[in-house]
Amino acid sequence: MTFTSEQTAKLQKKLDPSNVARRKKAGQTLSYVEGWYCEATANEIFGFDGWTTEVVALAENTQPTQNHNGNWVVSFRCTVRITAGGCVRDGVGFGSGASKDIHDAYELAIKEAQTDAEKRALKTFGNRFGLALYDKTHANVGIDEPEQHSASDAPAEPPPPNWAQERDDLTRMVQKCQRLDDLADLWRTERLQRFVKHAPQEFSSPVIQIKERQKSAIQQLENAA
Repeated sequence: MTFTSEQTAKLQKKLDPSNVARRKKAGQTLSYVEGWYCEATANEIFGFDGWTTEVVALAENTQPTQNHNGNWVVSFRCTVRITAGGCVRDGVGFGSGASKDIHDAYELAIKEAQTDAEKRALKTFGNRFGLALYDKTHANVGIDEPEQHSASDAPAEPPPPNWAQERDDLTRMVQKCQRLDDLADLWRTERLQRFVKHAPQEFSSPVIQIKERQKSAIQQLENAA
């Protein structure tokens, strides 16, 4: 199996700047793409049943320890294998977790390591998955020029939005956020802002409520750490 011409065209597109998140670390600003975005992009390009992700290896880096705050600190190393269009790519990621409850620390560390590994494997499929950020010039971060079409090639009127499907997709994205920064970055994306602004209240309200619950849950975990 190989990629279709449509899939290849999507893989060759630039990385939309609105999908680039940023955070501070050691006095530097780091640019990255989030795990939920990579999975959503894989679904868009390869199809929901057109790619697989598999944890090949998962191991602790160190024995659990307790820091001066009494939090358990755990770190993991994970290898994830992505298969799409007949291509097999592996990625290695790392994750750490800290919590008063050692089980929560394990869960946080494993999730972070698996997400990091999955992102690194998907990155090898091109700019849309964050490869463009490894070029210091960010030449492939931007908006592609739209193709020119004649009047006779004009597309038919697009169908109305499937608000129920969009509600379900965005709900899953919100629930996958594990940090307040991730949640804030997701909420600022054009897709989510468009949904909140234009979707009927019966579809937008549940997503807003889930976002507030997810925010509270993250704050509780961060306060406990």
